[in-house]
Amino acid sequence: MEKTNNENYYCIKFKGCNGPLSIHESKELSYNEYHQISSNKTNSYQILVEVEKTVGENIKYWNLSKESYKNYEFKEITYPIINDFTIDGFEYDKQRKVVLYGYIYGIYAVKKDNDYYDVITGDRIPSGIIERETEMTEYEDLSCMLEDLEIIERKKDVYIRLTGERIFNLSKGAANRQLAIKRYNQKYEENIKLKIKHLNNTNIRNETENEKIDKTHHQIKEMIYRIRNNI
Repeated sequence: MEKTNNENYYCIKFKGCNGPLSIHESKELSYNEYHQISSNKTNSYQILVEVEKTVGENIKYWNLSKESYKNYEFKEITYPIINDFTIDGFEYDKQRKVVLYGYIYGIYAVKKDNDYYDVITGDRIPSGIIERETEMTEYEDLSCMLEDLEIIERKKDVYIRLTGERIFNLSKGAANRQLAIKRYNQKYEENIKLKIKHLNNTNIRNETENEKIDKTHHQIKEMIYRIRNNI
């Protein structure tokens, strides 16, 4: 992907992520790999967790129920601060064995043919997982982007792996949702067809029944006439 001096940059926010994105990795550290401190403070990072979601409505009359699917959502993990970030350059969640390196405001991208591409990996960011995109035009925006890129540069391998996992899982969840919507709509349309068929059959039966009633009624009138007149 070629770059020019006038290339426009965008900050991409993932759906379901309201704050900055954490850069972290699962890694167990020994006591001599970080500087322990005593603190009552806590910090947090985000992980993606699988959740059960539904689309559609329950319509008892039509025997129609919501359609379920597997999705992924950001979950905030809070941990106690036990080491000195200024010395170590990271914070360590000892309980879960996770190392946090910092936060970035979002995924930085360039736009090409209405699609967005990660400036680091060049990978396309699917539109279905994007909450919003903000063009970086102001000096303050570009300065924040530069600071975030410095964090990414220090831990490029972690960023690439973590971002790839996030995009993959969020995309899978978005695809699952679309399939669930499709399944629900198919059931909805099938139920409508069944109801229409049932209504038509009912109308046909009603028409046949009415014809039989009319015929029998006519026969009764004729018989009453014959009996009265001794015919």
